[in-house]
Amino acid sequence: MLLVRDDETGWAHVAYDIDPRRRPRCAGFVQVETEHALVRAMDTQGFRLAAAYRVEDGLTAFLFGRAVTSTSPPPVLVSSRAAADAERA
Repeated sequence: MLLVRDDETGWAHVAYDIDPRRRPRCAGFVQVETEHALVRAMDTQGFRLAAAYRVEDGLTAFLFGRAVTSTSPPPVLVSSRAAADAERA
């Protein structure tokens, strides 16, 4: 999820479905008094801050990702085309 916050007014434009091949979909606007409050609010919703950077004077972008908590082992990496084809079959 991407939020671009106007530091002066506190309004943030919210977009989701961040995929570099597509334009993000607008989810609306939120108003948050401080950057700290924004990060804390997203954290309570299950998101973690991945990056924050200044877009231009007065605008800051915050990129959040879903916090994934899993006890299962990570997926096995396939090192060859034959192994990948066999796994798909």
